[in-house]
Amino acid sequence: MTEVYWTCIVGGSLFSLLTFLLSDMLHFHHGLGHVGVDAGHEGLQLGEIFHPVVLVGGVTVFGAAGIVLERTADYEPFPEAILAMLIAMVVSISLYFLYVKPMRNRENSVGYSMRELPGKIGAVSTTIPAVGYGEVIITIAGSNTCQIAASMDGKPIREGERIVVVEANDHAVLVVLLDEANAIETKSSAGR
Repeated sequence: MTEVYWTCIVGGSLFSLLTFLLSDMLHFHHGLGHVGVDAGHEGLQLGEIFHPVVLVGGVTVFGAAGIVLERTADYEPFPEAILAMLIAMVVSISLYFLYVKPMRNRENSVGYSMRELPGKIGAVSTTIPAVGYGEVIITIAGSNTCQIAASMDGKPIREGERIVVVEANDHAVLVVLLDEANAIETKSSAGR
């Protein structure tokens, strides 16, 4: 069994090193790490148990635990291998919960939908004429986006003014001055 344990240690270590050195070129983080079935809104990634960190970590720990048990404990080969496998499973599960899952949850998307823009506050970067288009900068999903904008009420809006998006379509956003948006909201809530 010693040869099997050493093969697991050396193979796991080499694979870890190659994964680390070549991960961008071979795209391991997009391939093996996302094998699985999505279920629900959060996306239960059943295939994340096959993430390279989990698999290679488990194989390497299996080899290391086997060597340690072989040298320190007085077990028969089969129970020794079972115990080494249990230790590897505990470490693999720990790797999943301490590394893989938190890293997946940290991934932030800077993508957004035009449907998310109404109600967002921004600033005019290029003056919006009474009739025509200008440009606004809006912060959404942790980044700034520039959008073509038109005045909703037909009044010009100068560069630097704070605005609120009232409506968004595929081509442009319709905006009003932030103060006017507060006045519109106050009138509509008073009429209720």
